[in-house]
Amino acid sequence: MALSHRNYAKVRVVAPVGRLDHDNCEAFRNDLAPHLDACLREGQALVFDLSGLEYVSSAGLRCLMLAARQAVSPQRPPGDRFPAAPGRRNFPDQPLQPRFRRLPNDARGAGFGFVRGGRSFRTRLIGHARPLLGHARSMPVALTAADVRDKLAQALVAAGGRHFESFGAAYDFAQRELPFALTHTFGGHSSCVELETGSNEYFVCDMGSGARPFGAHVLARQGGRPATVNVFMSHVHWDHIMGFPFFGPAYVPGTRIRIHGCHDILEQALRLQQAPPCFPVPFDQLAAKIEFVKLAPGETYRAGSVSVTPKIQRHSGDSYGYRFEVAAKC
Repeated sequence: MALSHRNYAKVRVVAPVGRLDHDNCEAFRNDLAPHLDACLREGQALVFDLSGLEYVSSAGLRCLMLAARQAVSPQRPPGDRFPAAPGRRNFPDQPLQPRFRRLPNDARGAGFGFVRGGRSFRTRLIGHARPLLGHARSMPVALTAADVRDKLAQALVAAGGRHFESFGAAYDFAQRELPFALTHTFGGHSSCVELETGSNEYFVCDMGSGARPFGAHVLARQGGRPATVNVFMSHVHWDHIMGFPFFGPAYVPGTRIRIHGCHDILEQALRLQQAPPCFPVPFDQLAAKIEFVKLAPGETYRAGSVSVTPKIQRHSGDSYGYRFEVAAKC
């Protein structure tokens, strides 16, 4: 990970390039320190440009939050709080008040800002930070009322005062003409991603909080018939296993669940979170037939109609990604 910067009259844009994860967070903080000092000394705003980041891990996101706290602490008035909370995607002027009206035009693609205003700093998302979009990281969250209102207001502006004769006409407009960011959501449940392979078996990566609605989908589709579910676990951090106790098919007799992973502690982790006093239903009382399949990194395994090859990823405690192939297609 490299860190470059650009200077303007009242703005210093810092641009991390590459990956920001557990392995390089300390180096990132060390490289950032001189920029924080310079902004305090020269009265500049500090803005992050995240467009060059290929990947931001949960550890990397926490590193950005820590940097925000470091930025606000030197001149923060007693009792005031300036949380590094994400906001709407576009803030052309608002974050720069009261001391700054606008960013320089070529500095406006920045993804995260530490903005100096008066005697203190405040933080806000500025622009679009694609690497931060996706699951809800370690804690499942829903859209807030403010998020919903923001999407609604942007949709009304995009409609430009046009009149729709029916719900169908309005729906068609939303589907065809509004951008993805307005008609879809980001975040929500922690990691649980289904792969549709065209077979009668189910394939899913991780058992985060999304496992509960995924389980409801399986039960509805099966219509009372037993299901076969293949689970591939990247790692056993709580946000990746927390949904399994609420996975409906696990309570249905005749269901077969095969849980694949490379960690020796995989079965222990899933059993432990359902052990007293953490959960009312112990793992052994689940009605489905559950088996654990130990995989080896780099070795290809056959699961039904799918060939799967795990590969180690850079993550605290080790994590594994999977290459899935169906009929010679990835």
